[in-house]
Amino acid sequence: MKIFISSTSHDLSDFRALIVDLLQERGHELIYHESPTFPAKLNLHSHDQCTLAVEECDIVIYMIDRRYGGKYKGVFPNKFPNQIIDILGCTKSGKKKRYNVEITTDNLSITWCELITAYDHQIPVITFARQRTLDEKETRRRNQLCPACSHSPCRPQLPVSPPQALPL
Repeated sequence: MKIFISSTSHDLSDFRALIVDLLQERGHELIYHESPTFPAKLNLHSHDQCTLAVEECDIVIYMIDRRYGGKYKGVFPNKFPNQIIDILGCTKSGKKKRYNVEITTDNLSITWCELITAYDHQIPVITFARQRTLDEKETRRRNQLCPACSHSPCRPQLPVSPPQALPL
């Protein structure tokens, strides 16, 4: 199976190396940007090379830690339209409210564009996160409780399904 590894690189180099070793031992073909066999194309921005490589894979493994990553600077911004995110938060009075937040193309990270590419091509994505990152997120949520209602965060939070945690 051809697997693309998507994540920020500096904070997840140990995680990436572990995943690459484990999956290569099991006979999978791994596509990841630091590989000497990465399918690079001349005269194409490195960000676009990553998103094109996603299109050639059977599955994407997406890893999350603390960094957002570099912003997309490739030559195909029309492939990545502004993203509208529905966020559940609360008003000052404590009433639950949904907010639509728009992330413009020039603020999308490279990894975000890799995910958009995977979803657009119906390529399955498996998400992992460091346990400490998930723990910090939960602590931040508890510390941002709205004084008017103890059950809702003051600041809007993204409603996401929980990723699987690896204790690294």
